[in-house]
Amino acid sequence: MQEKKQKGAGACTFRSPHDVLMIKAKDQGTALWALVNQRCSEGAFLEIKDDGEKVLHLLEMKSRCTQSEFIKACEQLEGMYYASLAVMAVLRLGFPDQVISYIAYKSTNLENQTQLPLYQNKQLVGVDTEGVRALNFWRNHKIQFKHCFSSLIKGKRDQDGNYDFGTI
Repeated sequence: MQEKKQKGAGACTFRSPHDVLMIKAKDQGTALWALVNQRCSEGAFLEIKDDGEKVLHLLEMKSRCTQSEFIKACEQLEGMYYASLAVMAVLRLGFPDQVISYIAYKSTNLENQTQLPLYQNKQLVGVDTEGVRALNFWRNHKIQFKHCFSSLIKGKRDQDGNYDFGTI
């Protein structure tokens, strides 16, 4: 899958021994395509394993992955999740058995938590801010959508903006 915007240009590569169905927004997704949140990630693909298990893979590519950019990435991944569900419904494929989100970035300040302000390093009692929630997603390698959880796999892109996630 490719990011075409000049700022974040690059490609991510995946390999699968199983059949896959590519799901991708055309350049800029319409409000209908991205449904309610009007955001979409770079693309998705549905992997259908030999035993019939359906695994939905979602990809978002970022140049710099700051806390605010990661919050946007989570919204874009969720938008692509809903768009993928719509495609799967039209094809009468049902719901995915598993959802895996991938984020490929060139740089981030989220890996080194000690450089973040103290209030961002620890969950505050009784406070559920969007920033703290996103940091927990990053740390726990799991994103919560409205009605499911998605595993999160992160990858640092090379100088050309590419990342190879390998065989899935």
